[in-house]
Amino acid sequence: MTDEDAPLVKTFLATGRVEDFEVLVERHRRNVFRIAIAVIGHGGESLAEDVAQEVFLRVYRRLHTFEHRSRFATWLYRLTYNCALDSLRSRRARPEVALAFVPAIHSGTQRDPFRDDALADCISQLPDGQRTAVHLHYWLGHTSAEIAGMLGVQPGTAKLWIFRARQLLARCLARKGVRS
Repeated sequence: MTDEDAPLVKTFLATGRVEDFEVLVERHRRNVFRIAIAVIGHGGESLAEDVAQEVFLRVYRRLHTFEHRSRFATWLYRLTYNCALDSLRSRRARPEVALAFVPAIHSGTQRDPFRDDALADCISQLPDGQRTAVHLHYWLGHTSAEIAGMLGVQPGTAKLWIFRARQLLARCLARKGVRS
């Protein structure tokens, strides 16, 4: 697997040219934001933007620690995932901060508020990896291979997360009286 960012990373580390770093940011900013919003959930766009900014600040300061054992994008997306989780956990730990970040729910032409609320509640109860994988797959249209690359896991792990999340969601929705 080739790393299309490797020459740019190498040049930036050697010269410190900000322009090289800006190219990396431009290449990856959309996916960094998408991963952050997948972890945080719909309604958390402002927090996801903060996470994305924090990620690129960390990368700028710590790129010299990148060991090239994986592609740069894999390293960056795993860092994004971890930063978003840290941010979300930090917000959850403060009781005065009420999070109403739930995925945008589309149920065909007619919306059922009860079903939407039940689904949002069930999704919020998923483990972090499964919730993120579900959001990236069903709301943003990424394949399990793409999700694996973004989260720094094996493709089989991403598939398993989606599969298990579907099972948990079905059970949770059934307990709430929601039928498909």
